[in-house]
Amino acid sequence: MATAAARPRRKVLPDDLFFSGMAVVSLLAVLVGFARTYFLAGIFRAPLPNLLVHIHGAAFTLWIVLFVCQIGLVSVRRVALHRRIGLIGFVLAMVMIALGVLTASDRLARHSGAPGKETLEDVRAFCAVPRTFTDREYTLPVCLLAEVLGLPI
Repeated sequence: MATAAARPRRKVLPDDLFFSGMAVVSLLAVLVGFARTYFLAGIFRAPLPNLLVHIHGAAFTLWIVLFVCQIGLVSVRRVALHRRIGLIGFVLAMVMIALGVLTASDRLARHSGAPGKETLEDVRAFCAVPRTFTDREYTLPVCLLAEVLGLPI
Protein backbone atom coordinates (compact mmCIF):
# COMPACT_ATOMS: atom_id res chain seq x y z
CA MET A 1 0.00 0.00 0.00
CA ALA A 2 1.41 3.39 -1.00
CA THR A 3 1.71 6.11 1.62
CA ALA A 4 2.08 9.77 1.01
CA ALA A 5 5.17 11.41 2.42
CA ALA A 6 4.34 14.14 4.87
CA ARG A 7 5.55 17.58 3.90
CA PRO A 8 7.51 19.45 6.51
CA ARG A 9 5.39 22.19 7.99
CA ARG A 10 6.59 25.67 7.03
CA LYS A 11 7.04 28.13 9.84
CA VAL A 12 4.84 31.23 9.60
CA LEU A 13 6.97 34.34 9.97
CA PRO A 14 5.75 37.55 11.59
CA ASP A 15 6.54 39.42 8.36
CA ASP A 16 4.17 37.14 6.45
CA LEU A 17 1.33 37.95 8.82
CA PHE A 18 2.08 41.67 8.89
CA PHE A 19 2.34 42.22 5.13
CA SER A 20 -0.61 39.95 4.35
CA GLY A 21 -2.68 41.76 6.95
CA MET A 22 -1.72 45.18 5.59
CA ALA A 23 -2.57 44.07 2.05
CA VAL A 24 -6.03 42.99 3.20
CA VAL A 25 -6.45 46.28 5.11
CA SER A 26 -5.54 48.16 1.89
CA LEU A 27 -8.10 46.18 -0.07
CA LEU A 28 -10.79 46.84 2.55
CA ALA A 29 -9.92 50.57 2.62
CA VAL A 30 -10.38 50.79 -1.15
CA LEU A 31 -13.65 48.83 -1.07
CA VAL A 32 -15.09 50.91 1.77
CA GLY A 33 -13.70 54.22 0.48
CA PHE A 34 -15.11 53.83 -3.02
CA ALA A 35 -18.27 51.90 -2.15
CA ARG A 36 -20.68 54.85 -2.41
CA THR A 37 -19.13 56.50 -5.45
CA TYR A 38 -18.04 53.48 -7.51
CA PHE A 39 -18.63 49.91 -6.37
CA LEU A 40 -22.18 50.49 -5.11
CA ALA A 41 -22.93 53.62 -7.15
CA GLY A 42 -26.20 52.22 -8.49
CA ILE A 43 -27.54 51.63 -4.99
CA PHE A 44 -26.68 55.14 -3.86
CA ARG A 45 -27.78 56.74 -7.16
CA ALA A 46 -24.38 58.17 -7.94
CA PRO A 47 -24.13 57.75 -11.72
CA LEU A 48 -20.70 57.61 -13.24
CA PRO A 49 -20.12 60.09 -16.07
CA ASN A 50 -18.75 57.80 -18.77
CA LEU A 51 -17.02 54.56 -19.73
CA LEU A 52 -13.57 56.02 -19.04
CA VAL A 53 -14.37 56.22 -15.32
CA HIS A 54 -15.37 52.53 -15.35
CA ILE A 55 -12.13 51.54 -17.09
CA HIS A 56 -10.14 53.69 -14.65
CA GLY A 57 -11.93 52.12 -11.67
CA ALA A 58 -11.45 48.60 -12.99
CA ALA A 59 -7.73 49.12 -13.61
CA PHE A 60 -7.09 50.65 -10.20
CA THR A 61 -9.13 47.92 -8.50
CA LEU A 62 -7.13 45.30 -10.38
CA TRP A 63 -3.98 46.98 -9.07
CA ILE A 64 -5.10 46.49 -5.46
CA VAL A 65 -6.14 42.88 -6.12
CA LEU A 66 -2.77 42.25 -7.78
CA PHE A 67 -1.06 43.77 -4.74
CA VAL A 68 -2.90 41.39 -2.39
CA CYS A 69 -2.08 38.40 -4.64
CA GLN A 70 1.59 39.36 -4.87
CA ILE A 71 1.90 39.63 -1.08
CA GLY A 72 0.17 36.25 -0.74
CA LEU A 73 2.53 34.62 -3.23
CA VAL A 74 5.59 35.83 -1.35
CA SER A 75 4.07 34.72 1.95
CA VAL A 76 3.67 31.15 0.67
CA ARG A 77 7.17 31.23 -0.89
CA ARG A 78 6.01 31.17 -4.53
CA VAL A 79 8.58 33.79 -5.51
CA ALA A 80 9.04 32.59 -9.10
CA LEU A 81 5.32 33.01 -9.82
CA HIS A 82 5.39 36.34 -7.96
CA ARG A 83 8.11 37.59 -10.33
CA ARG A 84 6.27 36.45 -13.45
CA ILE A 85 3.07 38.14 -12.34
CA GLY A 86 5.14 41.22 -11.45
CA LEU A 87 5.60 41.84 -15.17
CA ILE A 88 1.84 42.19 -15.47
CA GLY A 89 2.04 44.70 -12.62
CA PHE A 90 4.60 46.72 -14.57
CA VAL A 91 2.33 46.93 -17.61
CA LEU A 92 -0.67 47.70 -15.41
CA ALA A 93 1.26 50.55 -13.75
CA MET A 94 1.87 52.15 -17.16
CA VAL A 95 -1.82 51.79 -18.04
CA MET A 96 -2.78 53.31 -14.67
CA ILE A 97 -0.66 56.40 -15.27
CA ALA A 98 -2.31 56.98 -18.64
CA LEU A 99 -5.80 56.31 -17.26
CA GLY A 100 -5.22 58.58 -14.27
CA VAL A 101 -4.19 61.47 -16.51
CA LEU A 102 -7.02 60.85 -18.98
CA THR A 103 -9.66 60.56 -16.25
CA ALA A 104 -8.48 63.72 -14.50
CA SER A 105 -8.39 65.59 -17.82
CA ASP A 106 -11.85 64.31 -18.71
CA ARG A 107 -13.18 65.51 -15.37
CA LEU A 108 -11.67 68.93 -15.98
CA ALA A 109 -13.06 69.07 -19.52
CA ARG A 110 -16.55 68.24 -18.21
CA HIS A 111 -16.14 70.85 -15.44
CA SER A 112 -17.61 68.34 -13.05
CA GLY A 113 -17.28 68.46 -9.32
CA ALA A 114 -19.40 67.35 -6.41
CA PRO A 115 -22.51 69.58 -6.55
CA GLY A 116 -22.39 72.16 -3.78
CA LYS A 117 -19.02 70.94 -2.54
CA GLU A 118 -16.49 71.55 -5.29
CA THR A 119 -16.00 74.54 -7.51
CA LEU A 120 -14.38 74.53 -10.91
CA GLU A 121 -11.25 75.84 -9.20
CA ASP A 122 -11.18 72.75 -6.96
CA VAL A 123 -11.42 70.50 -10.01
CA ARG A 124 -8.57 72.40 -11.68
CA ALA A 125 -6.44 72.19 -8.54
CA PHE A 126 -6.93 68.41 -8.44
CA CYS A 127 -5.40 68.18 -11.89
CA ALA A 128 -2.52 70.52 -10.97
CA VAL A 129 -3.35 72.87 -13.82
CA PRO A 130 -2.17 76.41 -13.13
CA ARG A 131 -4.83 79.13 -13.36
CA THR A 132 -3.07 80.62 -16.38
CA PHE A 133 -3.82 77.47 -18.39
CA THR A 134 -7.57 77.81 -18.74
CA ASP A 135 -7.83 76.66 -22.35
CA ARG A 136 -8.92 73.08 -22.82
CA GLU A 137 -6.04 72.35 -25.22
CA TYR A 138 -3.49 72.73 -22.40
CA THR A 139 -5.23 70.39 -19.96
CA LEU A 140 -3.84 67.02 -21.04
CA PRO A 141 -0.24 68.14 -21.69
CA VAL A 142 0.00 69.90 -18.33
CA CYS A 143 -1.49 66.93 -16.44
CA LEU A 144 0.79 64.53 -18.30
CA LEU A 145 3.84 66.68 -17.59
CA ALA A 146 2.91 66.88 -13.91
CA GLU A 147 2.55 63.09 -13.76
CA VAL A 148 5.87 62.43 -15.52
CA LEU A 149 7.74 64.90 -13.31
CA GLY A 150 6.16 63.43 -10.19
CA LEU A 151 4.51 66.69 -9.20
CA PRO A 152 1.66 66.40 -6.71
CA ILE A 153 -1.63 65.92 -8.51
